[in-house]
Amino acid sequence: MHTLTILSTFVFILEWLSIVNSTLEGNILEQIGSLPNLTYISLRQNNLKGNLPISFTNLSQLVHLDLSGNDFYGSLPSQMESFKNLEYLDLSLNSFANEFQDLSQNWLTDPTSLGLLSNLTRLVYLDLSANRFSGTLLSQLWSLGNLEFLDLSKNLLTGPILPTFGSMINVTRLVYLDLSVNSFSGPVPPSLGFLINLTVLRLSANKLNESITKELSNLQKLQTLDLCENILQGPFLWV
Repeated sequence: MHTLTILSTFVFILEWLSIVNSTLEGNILEQIGSLPNLTYISLRQNNLKGNLPISFTNLSQLVHLDLSGNDFYGSLPSQMESFKNLEYLDLSLNSFANEFQDLSQNWLTDPTSLGLLSNLTRLVYLDLSANRFSGTLLSQLWSLGNLEFLDLSKNLLTGPILPTFGSMINVTRLVYLDLSVNSFSGPVPPSLGFLINLTVLRLSANKLNESITKELSNLQKLQTLDLCENILQGPFLWV
């Protein structure tokens, strides 16, 4: 019997599920949705694959969800907006392929849009690295006022980094920001200098140009700055 099918017999009881670095394979079955009291799921580093079942979104009590290091693909279910309690989300090292689109295009009618993430307002940790996410950065993503860790590296993201990104009051808790290995273009926005709690900033392997903004000197807690493999030019205005 499928491991996750057996677990569904613990309906209304199970709160914590961790099967890490094992040999689980195949799809997550619809029965996972019959465990409504789950608050913690970690299935990272297995051989799971396929789409996430729609029933997955029944797990509205989730606080921690880690599916990293598998072979999931397709779009995230739009019903993930129901994860109102989610604080930790790691979907890295998979093959998810949603598109970042502005909410003005109404993600409710477009299941491939990642605008749904803006509703997960309790998120502290968000890692979507090493997938196939495309499109441009969402201004709505910065409504995540509790976010401290954000990794969108190794995707297919394009366009400029939002000029007002760092000045948005809700993102000033960020400690770690990684946008490397995408196709972002344009200047490094001076507003990043408002992210005064940053200790790590990685923007390498993009198509960023113009000079390095002097506003980065405001980041007094910064320990790691990686801007390599861009087309930056002009003087190094860090004073």
